[in-house]
Amino acid sequence: MCAIFGVIGKYDTECAKESFSLLSHRGEDGSNFIATQNDFFGIHRLAITSSCEHKTQIFKHLGYTILLNGEIYNHKELGEQIGLENIQEESIICEYYQKYGNSFVDYLQGMYAIAIYDGKKLKLFRDKVGKKPLFYTLIDGSFWFGSEVKALGNNHQVRYEALSNYLSFQTTISPSTFFEDIYSLDAGSSLEFDGESISLQNKYKPLNDKIKYDTLHESKLVVHESLKNAVKCRIPNNVDFGVLLSGGIDSSLVAAMLSKEQKIDTYCVGYEDKYIKYDERLYAQIVSKQINSNHTEVIFKKEQFYENLDIVDRYFESPLGDPAILPLLSVLKQIKSDGKKVVITGDGSDELFLGYKTYKEFYELEKLKEFKRPNWLLNQLKGNYSANKEWEWHKRVLEGSVLFRSTAEIFTDLQQNRLLKRNIKDNTSQFIIQKYRDEFIYSGRYCELDWYSFCDMKIKLGNLFLTKLDRASMICGLEARSPFLDERVVECAFGISPEIKFGTTSKAIIKDIAHEYLPSEIIERKKRGFSYPYMEWLIEENELELIRTVNKKHKIFVDDEVDFLLEKASSGGFKHQIFVLYMYCRWLDKR
Repeated sequence: MCAIFGVIGKYDTECAKESFSLLSHRGEDGSNFIATQNDFFGIHRLAITSSCEHKTQIFKHLGYTILLNGEIYNHKELGEQIGLENIQEESIICEYYQKYGNSFVDYLQGMYAIAIYDGKKLKLFRDKVGKKPLFYTLIDGSFWFGSEVKALGNNHQVRYEALSNYLSFQTTISPSTFFEDIYSLDAGSSLEFDGESISLQNKYKPLNDKIKYDTLHESKLVVHESLKNAVKCRIPNNVDFGVLLSGGIDSSLVAAMLSKEQKIDTYCVGYEDKYIKYDERLYAQIVSKQINSNHTEVIFKKEQFYENLDIVDRYFESPLGDPAILPLLSVLKQIKSDGKKVVITGDGSDELFLGYKTYKEFYELEKLKEFKRPNWLLNQLKGNYSANKEWEWHKRVLEGSVLFRSTAEIFTDLQQNRLLKRNIKDNTSQFIIQKYRDEFIYSGRYCELDWYSFCDMKIKLGNLFLTKLDRASMICGLEARSPFLDERVVECAFGISPEIKFGTTSKAIIKDIAHEYLPSEIIERKKRGFSYPYMEWLIEENELELIRTVNKKHKIFVDDEVDFLLEKASSGGFKHQIFVLYMYCRWLDKR
């Protein structure tokens, strides 16, 4: 099932039905709801595990109503352990919840958003990494929840304070959303509503576990084994699947492992010849030939770029600043048109195994903390301001604030202060993610490399990339599965000494494993950040004027700073920042 929805308390039936219908794109194989005087529950179903079943029923047993969005990969094993005959994912949830209470999630391997209602209390649970979304709100004393914000009413005011979230990280950071009184349940968290009040709990603390592996050899063995198991359990039994293959090491390794189990269909994106500098199809072709996959190339053109912008306008209730969403939609549409229902991706490796090249830059900068006269150097820095991120990074270290705030960070605090017509205090972005920093400090971990990995798992993965992947896959009627985000792989990653994980080369552990599957030219090639000619296309159609037009109406940004950024567009400067602004203005213009 790929959409869940519910109301506890008084509600208007027609309003609830209409809200529920707004999630129908998430489940093409059936819908069902049940409504009583004081509660409403609904599901839209995309059939994967039990694709041969043609009916969609809301699970009710022993006084419990249970809704599930996601997949519990080990549900059969769990059922066999307790001697359950009718093994369904919902029945496993029911039995294990009765036996273990809220701790039942400790036994689940998979991705999920779960609702359990006993007639008095409602409990919500979200998987540990945040692969499946869940939002909630109180409307006139009634509790509403759903898989997307759009189902929770259209009378909520925009939270303009959320703009700083978005400018910092390309999205809002849980529990914040762009709307007053609507919240996102954080990854690994649970919620209880007793009819009057809401209580939240987050028991998932991956950094609290001790370091178990402190040699490269041992680390490679445990990661390899856990990743093989993660790949195997994500192969669907009853439906066809496609595999995203960029030609990078992560998607290539996943594809190669899958190809050891069966012949697979791989997909990559490319561009017209005049944009060859962005194209990485050659590397995907090398991998496809190596693993003997049925390979499809999707050529992404300016026409598809604008078509997909319209799709984002229609389905996304909030702006998302990652330009990769648009070519991703085209590849997923092709996979769906080829009759697939599942797509398997390589997401998660860079964050968990320290693959981004900027990690090295940040780690080198941390050494400035040892500088004996930081105030003198800080004063020199402040006297020579630069609009680039590097300037603020140096300032953070010298003044003793947190340097690394995710590789998703786009506008620094000072850049925002120059851009916005309202004051943005220093370290506003740190305040937004402080709960994660507190968790890191409380864990007793001392190495900032652990912080980099944990912070990006929470921010870049949990709030940005997985939001992008969930919305894009659901629009296309596909379920997305990511082996690197298996909880056993995550546990291994945080159980490895960070210095070993960092290694002498980027992602040393993953590269060691990959040598058993892939040619050296794929493993050792220089990592490139994903990009494509979106800025050229926006300039060609004069689309960036939308930023000035919207700003003239809403008066949010400083005109001179907007002009400064847009003047840099043609030379490729600040292009991601400009795209983030464009997507926000486009969203605001269409509200």
